[in-house]
Amino acid sequence: MTEKYFDFDRYIDEIIILTSQYDLLEDFVSDEDAIRAKLANEPWSQSVTSDYVEGDIMIRKATFRQALDLLGNQMVVYCWSLIDAIVEKFFLSIFVSKPELVKILANSKDYKEFKDKLGFSLNGFLASESKEAYVYELSKKAADLCVQGGPDKFSKKIRLLTGSQFSEEDIKALNDIYHKRNKIVHDNEKYELSTLDLRGFYLSLYNVLCKLHKELSDLGIVDKRDYLRLVMVKYLKEPLLADSTGFDKENSD
Repeated sequence: MTEKYFDFDRYIDEIIILTSQYDLLEDFVSDEDAIRAKLANEPWSQSVTSDYVEGDIMIRKATFRQALDLLGNQMVVYCWSLIDAIVEKFFLSIFVSKPELVKILANSKDYKEFKDKLGFSLNGFLASESKEAYVYELSKKAADLCVQGGPDKFSKKIRLLTGSQFSEEDIKALNDIYHKRNKIVHDNEKYELSTLDLRGFYLSLYNVLCKLHKELSDLGIVDKRDYLRLVMVKYLKEPLLADSTGFDKENSD
């Protein structure tokens, strides 16, 4: 029932698309030969001096770079939206499958506000079509509450529920993405981000996906056979998921 909530194949595909489309675009707009070939086909280029053409090439390169920098910032926003969705679907999956885990948070002294915000209602339960329908709605609300507050907060909830935790490197990277995303969205901040910066974000996103999938697999909520796809992706998407980038071999077991 819950496997559809945590769509592993979809998230893997989105990470691949996120990586490859931006890289292809950057390769193209950074290719001076491609710009030169485009200008050579312009009728006006035959009637101006070579210095003028070279100047136009420099202007276009700078313009493309500015557009690419802006897109790079939006990639951070998109990257965080994907992380947010993956983590929320992780919580939804475990709560729908194992509703007793909601009680762990609701009864924890560290999350006293969780129970109040969750708002269990006998009237709501009686008005639901079925027990399963009410558990689903409660699980959705609980999952949304668990994601709020950023990586530091949701990682602690994951540790409480599963006993597992992210690496320090991944938490650091997740916080970096989270805070940059907030600055970009709320303060119109613009960051100079290299391709390596963005690839580091993608790798952290990949590690989060693998980690959460493993937890769901250990809980018996998703099929371990999905890990065959991890191995395929690792070798198809060099160098993003290459050993030299810090790929966690444990996730491909």
